[in-house]
Parts: sequence; structure tokens; C-alpha cells
Amino acid sequence: MKVKPMEFTRAVRPKPTLIRTTFMDLLQELTNLTKDDALVLAALKNIFDCYNVRLVRSLAPVRLVVTSQRSHGNRRAGR
Repeated sequence: MKVKPMEFTRAVRPKPTLIRTTFMDLLQELTNLTKDDALVLAALKNIFDCYNVRLVRSLAPVRLVVTSQRSHGNRRAGR
């Protein structure tokens, strides 16, 4: 009797779904679902704990200054 060698096949994993959104959009959608701030924070914590969340540079701290002077356009910091 002839025996076929076993064939090993790899399981095909689906690629994870990439969701692109802003932090503010996510926060607004969560606050639209509930008015309980503790629940919103718990949901955000769960998202950051369970998923591979990447933050882009746009979340860098921003300094807001109230001034009556005219804006100088695109000045670089440190000048």
C-alpha cells in the first residue's frame, strides 16, 4: 500500500482592517453614543490597550496664545 506524504498548509490569516481617523472624530463619536465621561474614557483606554494605535505628529502639544497683534504667517520657532 502506497502512503501519500502529509502536506502542511499554512493557515491564511486575513490582513487586519486599517481604520484611519482623527482622535477628535473618535472622541466625538464616542460622546455621541453616551454622555457618561467615565464610559468614554474606558472605551478609549480599551481601544488603546487592545489595538495597535499609532499617533501622528499632529498630536504634538500646541501653544495657544491670545494676542491682538497681526499674525506673522509661517514663522519658524526660535526666531
